[in-house]
Amino acid sequence: MSKKMLGLGNVNDFQINKLYKGRLELNKDYSGDIFNVYLETDIGEWYFFTYSNEVLLSRSSIEDYNIGILEVKSQQKKLPASKGQAQYQYDLSSETDVDNFKKRFFR
Repeated sequence: MSKKMLGLGNVNDFQINKLYKGRLELNKDYSGDIFNVYLETDIGEWYFFTYSNEVLLSRSSIEDYNIGILEVKSQQKKLPASKGQAQYQYDLSSETDVDNFKKRFFR
């Protein structure tokens, strides 16, 4: 688990190069490895990502971001994989997952 500010270099071709309040967690679970990331901007917007068992879940304080994920049809949320790579799918994380993560790390 990270204990310091998290650096973000870029998103696609857009340079960010900023430090953010957040947490990064790698965890082993009986069902497999889990990777969690929480980032909060300096204006209070936040993003949460969790990846486990070839499923990426995400949620944000920005409602348009969440709606964008919800509006994608289920069959289109499965991303094709190249040969030798794992196929994964994505969806919207629950508010409860975000709240539980924040309670554990931001007391």
